[in-house]
Amino acid sequence: MKSKINETSPLKGIIIFLIITGIVFLLKARHNELDTARAVLGGLIQSNQSITGLLKWDKLKAVGADIGSTYLAYKTDKERNDYKKYFIRGFSAGFKEVKGNYKEFTNWRFYEKTAQKTVVAVDYRDKILLFTLPKNEKKITDIQWKE
Repeated sequence: MKSKINETSPLKGIIIFLIITGIVFLLKARHNELDTARAVLGGLIQSNQSITGLLKWDKLKAVGADIGSTYLAYKTDKERNDYKKYFIRGFSAGFKEVKGNYKEFTNWRFYEKTAQKTVVAVDYRDKILLFTLPKNEKKITDIQWKE
């Protein structure tokens, strides 16, 4: 008795395609928070305005400052967009002022995963920088040094 799925069957190709697509999707989903944190840090250091969509501006806290409150104090879109540019430029300038180097950020990893959030960690010199993303969102709400 012959199998309905033989080596030349188009069904076999479809099944293989679906399996490969599923594996790629799972790998991408698993690393997406790491990719987001890396992109945000790189963009902030390089003063790249394209990362504005990766930050949750109304909730953002960064290295001790409540960026979200300041952002929400501005009422017009123009003021808020200007503030985003100012923040990104200021972060970049501060990083360059202390002679920081992106290559010194090593050991990217998941620090914490709960039902509410994912925290990504990266080592920098003798410190750990943490990036928090709320569950089911691909936007950073918190960037803090680990105490």
